[in-house]
Amino acid sequence: MFTVNHQEAGGSFEPIAPGTYEAVITEVSIETFKTGSEGVKITLTIRADVDQRFTKRKLFDNCVYSEKSIFKFQQYTKAVQVPEGTNVDSLEQFKALILYKPVSVKVTNEEYNGKMQDRVQYVDVATVPYNSPDGAANPFNVPGSGQADEKMPWESDKSDPFSDDGRPIDISADDLPF
Repeated sequence: MFTVNHQEAGGSFEPIAPGTYEAVITEVSIETFKTGSEGVKITLTIRADVDQRFTKRKLFDNCVYSEKSIFKFQQYTKAVQVPEGTNVDSLEQFKALILYKPVSVKVTNEEYNGKMQDRVQYVDVATVPYNSPDGAANPFNVPGSGQADEKMPWESDKSDPFSDDGRPIDISADDLPF
């Protein structure tokens, strides 16, 4: 497989230089933080389809749901261009609205426990349209990519996404695992 070479083992990453980067929101998880407050942890990946440093590096941001920090949720919905006046009724809906969307992110560095760490200072509308490596308009194949004819999961015309309108489902014996 390979020859052991400790020089190639790498080390800790240098902090991402302060500046503005094009990124994609690649993960959103709903969390209960140590304080007991609910919110979301957001992972942003610096885009490789844009000529910029630190491509494919991850940035992490937490949004705690409270009256004092609702501005952070507003930043993300504005950055991914959720229409003004849209009601966001849950953290799950917020997650679906922002996941896999491109944004522009301002990064700063701050000291934490004696180490310099990356900090997402602000998110804004992406300045460069996202071009996936394979040219797909919706590279992550998820609802909400901005295409006019698609619906978000909570906008479904069906109340049961697994129903087949009462028709029997025909499954061949060859398709069964036993």
